[in-house]
Amino acid sequence: MSIERIRVPIPHVAHVVPRGARNPRPICFRTETVVGIRTAAASDLVIAVVTGGETGGNRRREYLGYDGALWLPCVAGSGMPVDGATILGAIGEGVTFFAGMQNPFLLVGPDLRIRDLAQARSIDSMALRQIVEDDREDRIARAARVADDFLLVDDGRILRRSVGPFWRCGEGINPFIASPEWELPTMNATYFAITRDLEVAEFAASEWGMNISGDFLELREPGFVPDHDGQVAARAIVSFQVIQWLTQLSGGPSADDEDVLATLRAAGKLYGRDHSVLSKGLRDYQTCPGKPPVAAEDLVTAVEGVRAFFGGGFKHRNSAHRDAFEIVRNLFEKSYGPALGRWDVYERERLDVAEAAPDLPPADLGLRS
Repeated sequence: MSIERIRVPIPHVAHVVPRGARNPRPICFRTETVVGIRTAAASDLVIAVVTGGETGGNRRREYLGYDGALWLPCVAGSGMPVDGATILGAIGEGVTFFAGMQNPFLLVGPDLRIRDLAQARSIDSMALRQIVEDDREDRIARAARVADDFLLVDDGRILRRSVGPFWRCGEGINPFIASPEWELPTMNATYFAITRDLEVAEFAASEWGMNISGDFLELREPGFVPDHDGQVAARAIVSFQVIQWLTQLSGGPSADDEDVLATLRAAGKLYGRDHSVLSKGLRDYQTCPGKPPVAAEDLVTAVEGVRAFFGGGFKHRNSAHRDAFEIVRNLFEKSYGPALGRWDVYERERLDVAEAAPDLPPADLGLRS
């Protein structure tokens, strides 16, 4: 395996004090970084999962297995694979859209600023009194992780790491196969990994009385299917609507409740973005490409923090605020009950989370009896 290195433009945000000003302000700047795209031989790829093409009218998808993950080729509107050199050229030029996807290198960072990139310039070219804070290094690290999600093949194709297909179910829906391709699903539905047909059949039957559909599926190499279920289940509960509710009712970043602040910070980690951005109702590309891996402890903190907030008493001297909380709590219980049930029954115990400090042997102080 070799590495193809390319230079890519990325946005970053710095809180700076311009020359002649007194107060810091956030400004979007443009920088460049060199990333490495791995290469692989076509003979090293295997067809791991096949969906669609037989029943239901969905187009056939062949998910390729490589390096313990699933991959899909970047394709044009016709469905034909796009030449890898063409994609690398588009990435290097900072093209915003190619092969049916937004350029993920332009979407990195806790604060989405792709709209500002066209006018952005280098931070070194601006006369500044002070740089208070700069997220450039964080974004460069995320860009490196995005690069690891692309794979050049020696037959000319370029692949992108896929989250794989999922079983999608909900009220009045026979569970069927959905293919979100690159991004984890965030719609108001329940998703299970394609390998968990027994669980989804049991859950759909017990929750809504629905039977699993007969969508076409071949699991040729299930070992390549990633396990995203804990994160998907947590995000189904800690949705953008819930983050907005929690922020508005608690006071958000100015809240004095440490449990609320911990919940909001963990919620931001689910999507790789700052929770203050998510609370404003971000609609498009909600998950940050190249975000750091989410620890199981953060999943639990986010879900259980939300549960505790809406399940506990709300103390506020203003009766209107208390009434608003009751309305929102009822909406939460009605809308997110199935998602919490799925979390409790199928996901919580699968997570590797330490519940208590381990029993450690006494320290060796060098004493001899």
